[in-house]
Amino acid sequence: MEIEIFGGVNEIGGNKIFINVGDKKFLFDFGLSFGDMQRYYSEFLNPRKFNGIIDYLYLGLIPSINKLYRNDLITPFSEILNSEPYKIITTNENIVDAFFLTHAHMDHFKFVGFLKQNTPIYLNWMSKTIIEHLTDTSTDTQTREVLKFYESYKMVPKKDKVKMVKLI
Repeated sequence: MEIEIFGGVNEIGGNKIFINVGDKKFLFDFGLSFGDMQRYYSEFLNPRKFNGIIDYLYLGLIPSINKLYRNDLITPFSEILNSEPYKIITTNENIVDAFFLTHAHMDHFKFVGFLKQNTPIYLNWMSKTIIEHLTDTSTDTQTREVLKFYESYKMVPKKDKVKMVKLI
């Protein structure tokens, strides 16, 4: 087993944790780092909506990982993203076998909408309910995209435990 942590260490928020078990890769949370975000943006200065994920990658707010992000976000910037330092290409292959959301706070799920659409997403009913309400009330495109693009939600019942061995 190998664990790669791309955020959430010595900071509040920004949890992004890969767990590799054999040939399977699991992603736990894909959230916003409040400290990193405040370094570049403020209440009145936000990421450019028409730049998709390129600003987030350039500023290091999300990790540069190939086969992780939706093709429709990569294609408009393929000339930039296919080269160094990003090396991200459009492909149908998905590096993530399953995504697990621990809970529905922005520092844990803000960037889930960037993941490939065929990513199985595991979450509990409360997290899904919170995300649904945020989707209904938010003006933030990313928050609305979380439910819009994903039909592969896997509900984890309250009293059940998910065993990793079942997914391998």
